[in-house]
Amino acid sequence: MKVLVTGASGFIGRHLIRHYVDAGATVIGWSRQPQPKDFVVTTVDWRVVNMLDPEAVAMALKDDAPEVIFHLSAQCLPRVSWQDPVGTFDSNVMGTINLLEAMKAHRAQARLVLTSSSAIYAPHPGNRPIQEDHPTKGASLYAVSKLAQEMTVRLWGRKYDLTMITVRPFFVIGPEKRGDVCADFAQRVVRLEREGGDVMRVGNLEAVRDFLDIADAVSAFTLVAEKGKPDEVFNIARGSGWAVRDVLETYRSMAKVSFRVEVDQSLVRRLDEPVKIGDPARLTALGWSPRVPIEEALERILNYWRQVDDEEG
Repeated sequence: MKVLVTGASGFIGRHLIRHYVDAGATVIGWSRQPQPKDFVVTTVDWRVVNMLDPEAVAMALKDDAPEVIFHLSAQCLPRVSWQDPVGTFDSNVMGTINLLEAMKAHRAQARLVLTSSSAIYAPHPGNRPIQEDHPTKGASLYAVSKLAQEMTVRLWGRKYDLTMITVRPFFVIGPEKRGDVCADFAQRVVRLEREGGDVMRVGNLEAVRDFLDIADAVSAFTLVAEKGKPDEVFNIARGSGWAVRDVLETYRSMAKVSFRVEVDQSLVRRLDEPVKIGDPARLTALGWSPRVPIEEALERILNYWRQVDDEEG
């Protein structure tokens, strides 16, 4: 099997590439940048492709001729979407249109798995797990761009008879991820272990999120690519929530030093969604189930940050 991963240098992209390389597939990675030095996978065919260049995208897709395409290339930070709305919509919508046009012209038989986001969902008034038919709401320009991306992919698929499947990951965690609460707490624990100190100042610890280990997310992606039907949408979620407070307490129990936790009001942000949990029933109907306990996932993250260079950690 020949697999293409766009956004190959990103967190999920790296893990998908490793999975398919280990499975013996021919794997192509597209990224705006050369293969990162810290991503040592010699058997991946790495291409520098500007998704905003329609001719480059068409030529690369024609040459690579993948059977399955995982489309992860995106601007995925809500904060950045407010700072650069045009760049966000260019990356998430125009780049996707270029890929769809290339598929229509050169690879109509391929299966595309679009990575959307749980950010598109409106809050659940009862804080219950969110199903795929739950109302959507753009709470950030990022979320609006992902909604537009989804609708565009769906329209192309229906009009041109292309196989388009959408996944909506909730809060995927794991080694190599940066910028989320699990990575942030782990880095700060490591800093206390290395530099000393007995206080960690934090913001709001009451949010409840549906955390899922990257290994379970990869198994979900691959199963959807194999068994998903055109136009289907799947939540990628555990189906249960963990409070951010419990994440921090788990790290504190694993830390090599003792420290106190103090809430700093300057770090407390208003929570639009105190609880966000996904319903994975459609995914489990395909035979999927999460296998990595959250405690184990957090331990992997903490050990990853213990191993990176002092400057990074």
